[in-house]
Amino acid sequence: MEQNRISVITCTLNSEKFIEDNLKSVWNAEPKPFEQIIVDGFSKDKTLKIVEKYKKNGNNIRIFQIEPKGISDAMNFGIQNSKGDIIQILHSDDYLINKSAFGIVSERFLKSNIKWLYGRSSIGINKNNRWKVINNKTLYEGINYRVLLPFICNIPHQSSFVLKEVFDKYGLFDTNLKFSMDWDFWIRIREIKTEFLDRNIAAFRLNKNSTTIKNKDTLEYNKELIGTVKKNYKFPFNYLAIFILVFLIIPLRLIFLKLRQN
Repeated sequence: MEQNRISVITCTLNSEKFIEDNLKSVWNAEPKPFEQIIVDGFSKDKTLKIVEKYKKNGNNIRIFQIEPKGISDAMNFGIQNSKGDIIQILHSDDYLINKSAFGIVSERFLKSNIKWLYGRSSIGINKNNRWKVINNKTLYEGINYRVLLPFICNIPHQSSFVLKEVFDKYGLFDTNLKFSMDWDFWIRIREIKTEFLDRNIAAFRLNKNSTTIKNKDTLEYNKELIGTVKKNYKFPFNYLAIFILVFLIIPLRLIFLKLRQN
């Protein structure tokens, strides 16, 4: 595997508000990634004009437009069309906060016999129309992620890097899932050797208009979480995990999200 062959996958749909922060963070990094793939759902705003501006600067940005069929389908398309060895999913409203991230990640893959790794993500919160980044170090850091994975998705996708061969072997994101596709994927590859990188890699925005926040308290969202656990774990553990999820984890997460927004 060559040094720093990282493919950044970014899916866009009318993303003009935040896409420039994403692009700027990726292409101001040192070293830069091997490529960034933009999978656009035929945006009608200035998204692609902004992307083209960064592409013209000599950055290896490849743009695809496909019919919107959900975020899982768009991410899968980007992965399938990538030419790098390592995949990072960085959504249009996510951005890197560690300029050395790609070099650090490449080095870890070269030195360690791992198939994927994950770092820490910070949270961007809108306060008085200004985005403030706060450290998202959690109480459960240091606990083996497999212990918590049946109850909570404790792997931040924007700070995770996965060898493309893992997707080839274990499959892509489940297109039947609208909310928990990343959690489902982490559960499926839970036995593969990984490593936690104790660094802040990227930030994600926490705002009331995001798909995650809008759907956290919906029946559809919670049913999908329950179905993900039931599908990936065996009886009777899966029912025990569902009980804990429904009566403890989901209520606590709702409280946490409301407190974060206030």
